[in-house]
Amino acid sequence: MPSAQLSEVQLQARSEQLKSTRERRGDNLADAAFKIALSPSQLRAIEAADLRPFYSTGYFMQAVERYAHGKCDQDWLEHKKEIAQLFR
Repeated sequence: MPSAQLSEVQLQARSEQLKSTRERRGDNLADAAFKIALSPSQLRAIEAADLRPFYSTGYFMQAVERYAHGKCDQDWLEHKKEIAQLFR
């Protein structure tokens, strides 16, 4: 079943699994969010199966996939680091 067709129960189960995996690893929410280029509030929303902080279900599912697989755009992370250095 494609991820875009998850039922509410399946989505909640996947979200809880992601959260428990992060907690088991001892990863802090803010650091985990930064690593995949999301805000902490977006990551918290993923872990609660809350789509409201996202523009659409598609954006939510893309973020879930990045979180689940630890993938992110390396160029974006480098750009984000450069911007952060400007404000130090």
